[in-house]
Amino acid sequence: MSISFLVAITGGIPIFSAIFQIVSDTDIAERHHSHHDTYRASKTFTRMLVYAMGCMGGAGILVCLLQRLGLLDVDIHVAITFFCSFVVTTWAVWAMFGRYRVETHSDYLRVVPLLGRARVIPYDRICDIRTLGEPLWEGNPSVCVYERGRRTPALLWNLLDVEQILMRINRPDLLERG
Repeated sequence: MSISFLVAITGGIPIFSAIFQIVSDTDIAERHHSHHDTYRASKTFTRMLVYAMGCMGGAGILVCLLQRLGLLDVDIHVAITFFCSFVVTTWAVWAMFGRYRVETHSDYLRVVPLLGRARVIPYDRICDIRTLGEPLWEGNPSVCVYERGRRTPALLWNLLDVEQILMRINRPDLLERG
């Protein structure tokens, strides 16, 4: 790939992401409707990912500029590839967490995972709720919700208000065991 293409990717993705973040930014991670509640990743978290993309993209472009001016002696291919791969990886994480959400309805749970199709789990088909190790950051651990007849659980990341979601599921028989 050419240097100019990698520089365009390194600078373009953060700009696109920042514009998208500003346009879609409601600053509400938890929304209560009359018939369901929606839980999303915090806008502070997704905004922080956009800031990281912008800083690293800007640093990558600056390194390329300094190398072109002869003020920095680096292999430009290695440098811009590093910054571009960081930006693309961070963008993928940002896009996945921007998509992720959990909706709690009166009798079922709808999980839109980081990757894959949305999953609807009726509360009466939940057979087990287990915590997933230790929390990645402060708060409650992530939770796996197992549905009768399915092998793979639905994952509720602790990035969301897991306690509120579990209370909405209203299955005290499973909560005491899990």
